[in-house]
Amino acid sequence: MRKVLLVVIALACCFPPVWGQNAGQIIAAQYGEFQVSGSTIGGFYFPPATCQVSAGGQNFAAFSTGVPIKIVDGNPALTEVATPTSVFIGVCSVNMATAHNHVPPYYLTSGTGGLQEAITANQTVNGANTIVLNSEWYGLIAGENAANIISSVRGIADLGLVDVTTTPNTYYQWNGTQYIAVSSGAGGGSYNQGGSGAVTQTVTAKLQQSISVKDFGAVGDGAHMAADTAGLQAAVAAATTTGQSVYIPAGHYLLNNASAPALSGANNVAIYGDGPSSSLACQTVGGADCIASTGATGFALRNLSISYGPAATQRTSGYAVDIQSCTNCSFEGLTLNNGDLSGMRLASSVHTQLHNIAISNFFANGLFSINNQDLRVDGESCYNNQDACFETSWFDSQYSAYGIPCQNITATNITSNTDTEAILINACNNVSVNGFTALNSGKESVWVGQDPTTTTAHWPDRVSIANGSIYGAGYGANANNTATAQALYINVSTSPGSFISHINFSNISATHISGWGLQMAELQNDDVQASNLSFYDVGNGDSEGCIQTEGNQVNLDNIACTDIGTYTLYDTNTLRLTGQNITGNGSNQVGTGTNAIYLPVTATGLVSISGVTLNDTNATAYASSVFDGSATGQHSIWNITSTGVLTPTGPTSANPGTAYTYSDPTHSWVIRNGGEIQSFAAPNVYLLPTAGATPTSFVNSSTFYWQSKCWASGAQQTESIAWLDLYPTLTTESLAITKTGGCGFPLTLDTTVAASLLANIINGTIISGVHFSGLTATPPAIAGGTGAGTSPTVSLNANSNDVSGYISVTPGASPAAGATVATITFGTPYATLAKCMLSPANSAAALLTGPTQVYVPVPTTTAFQINSGTSALAAGTLYTWGYTCTQ
Repeated sequence: MRKVLLVVIALACCFPPVWGQNAGQIIAAQYGEFQVSGSTIGGFYFPPATCQVSAGGQNFAAFSTGVPIKIVDGNPALTEVATPTSVFIGVCSVNMATAHNHVPPYYLTSGTGGLQEAITANQTVNGANTIVLNSEWYGLIAGENAANIISSVRGIADLGLVDVTTTPNTYYQWNGTQYIAVSSGAGGGSYNQGGSGAVTQTVTAKLQQSISVKDFGAVGDGAHMAADTAGLQAAVAAATTTGQSVYIPAGHYLLNNASAPALSGANNVAIYGDGPSSSLACQTVGGADCIASTGATGFALRNLSISYGPAATQRTSGYAVDIQSCTNCSFEGLTLNNGDLSGMRLASSVHTQLHNIAISNFFANGLFSINNQDLRVDGESCYNNQDACFETSWFDSQYSAYGIPCQNITATNITSNTDTEAILINACNNVSVNGFTALNSGKESVWVGQDPTTTTAHWPDRVSIANGSIYGAGYGANANNTATAQALYINVSTSPGSFISHINFSNISATHISGWGLQMAELQNDDVQASNLSFYDVGNGDSEGCIQTEGNQVNLDNIACTDIGTYTLYDTNTLRLTGQNITGNGSNQVGTGTNAIYLPVTATGLVSISGVTLNDTNATAYASSVFDGSATGQHSIWNITSTGVLTPTGPTSANPGTAYTYSDPTHSWVIRNGGEIQSFAAPNVYLLPTAGATPTSFVNSSTFYWQSKCWASGAQQTESIAWLDLYPTLTTESLAITKTGGCGFPLTLDTTVAASLLANIINGTIISGVHFSGLTATPPAIAGGTGAGTSPTVSLNANSNDVSGYISVTPGASPAAGATVATITFGTPYATLAKCMLSPANSAAALLTGPTQVYVPVPTTTAFQINSGTSALAAGTLYTWGYTCTQ
């Protein structure tokens, strides 16, 4: 019966390129393992690429005219070999006469066990070579006569054959018509690589230059556990004596680990495969480790899949890979899946490298690293592990046994999806994690701290976590999900004494977090630097917010929080808390929020924060922008901009020691120290002048404002309120002071030489009025110096006086460094030494830092100067400064 079969490639098992038994060796069976599945009886067309397969590092067409094809039918009785009369690779169709009518399921493969394909694919590659016929080849041609196949294939003189299943081996050479047996015996046949300088050796010597597990009887068909285990163990034992590598060809190898690890690595042995298609599956979950190595040097695992065959159901005893006390070991291209404990345990090893490791579905960690020194990890990806994806820990028990500290660890490109934690650093030092992604962590995405169950003598020191993104902590499908999971969590409990930790978080964004964005707990002797962090949609509850600080010294730099459960910043108790550029947008998104920035009664240390921007979008649950409930400690919060806030109630008889900070949108600079606010209102803001006058224009210069509130004499006291109104259309400028001294801020004014002083605005004793109003008979004058170069432009604002004003300087040619930029001479000399301060008033002046920073030397009673720093000002650039002087 003659039929035309149009083969539909539903699945082409295109094996990746592999190495032969020796460098460049050709193994016939590798070329016969492809399968082209037919899904219909009739005609179907597919792209030309679907008829291309690969093996032995070669890509070749699956079918050729005249090359036998084996049709493997779902009914074994219908399996047959036929020879195509024509092949159309463009549409992947084959014409051939068959004895049976084949109905899916069936597939096509080599009719020569890959022998003809191996010859065809290698006719022009690397000159002379030998093609190996092994037990796997005989398995592929089962039911066919091997001698008939060998005599039927078309070969070339440069490609000989060797049958390694015979003792001694049998060798074949091409005689121009067919392959014929030429010799048998130990070392029979010869091999020459070809090319200048190549030497001839026996084929046996060539084949023994590397080791395959199939040389020792491993089958790899998913059905021969005893043969696979024994073959793997024997191959590794042989490699241990020769220092060779062990090759595991593509296949599914079942391993017996019921009473001991299926494999123990040894010195200078590298075990490698063809990637995930080289699969090692241990068959006893809860038994011994699968792959283990202790005390080895130069041990390596590469391009392998290692897993437990049965599904893990509990956290019991075995690791997929367990490495103890390894030196100069490497692990690359591993896929670890489905186990009871961790995917990989690495303990007390030095100079270790891990690259491109994928770990999923383990009942503990992905990578469990204990007391390793000089560990480099690049490219670890994890999914659904019930502990951390990447963990590095200090265990006192490991240190006492092996003396290896947990230190000098770098990790890059960590990806965690639905693990309990993404990154866990426990009591190790000099650890750097750079570049990570954490998705749907069950608990905190990043944990840095000390687990007292593993060590009481050590804690994390010099730890840097940078350049990462976090999403969905506490919201994923991990079995250990918690309701309040932090994005970043630091928890150092038992202090070892004199150690100082240096923990750095930088360039990290976190979104959709159920707990705190960054939380610190029980820190001692620590130094935490957090910079360039952004948090969005954090704090799913009244007690969780964006940042919670605690510890020795904490610095926050460029922190942005948006849509926050409660607090933007909550300082539990930090000895020294500093920071700048902290933004809170949408604080108090849950029902009973209180304050955007909150310092409770426990916050007794130094707090110095500048550049705070606060915006509330849920005013019904909002109390105040900044709340300070501590009666002790020096607290200063600078440059507050806030909108959507409610005015706090102020001190009451129930909390007379509480100091409150007030701010409003017009205050661009606020200092809080002991309950006092000092602020500059920006120019062009309407402020009501004293005596109830109506302003006719905007404020065109800075306005000073002081306020403090306290509880005294049985009532709330508001005192030290002062406005300096500078409305150019008014005939006078005035200063109003009310209720000073009641809260402990006495005020003394010297008006001895005041040019004018209106009555009814001051109650109490005035000692003198020198320069009180700032206006004197003669206005101040300005002159340029060599620090402003040749022919500079210098001027004072029209409203400038002896007390305050604006200075503009445009340097001419060649400004000098370390020289006088300008001299300002008072209209009326001060009675005693003047005290003058300078502040930048345009961007050029604000950018002067370090060597370019200008300064004001100690003034005299008649003038003050502006001097350039060790670097000169820029010629032709306008610099503007504001000045204030007091006596």
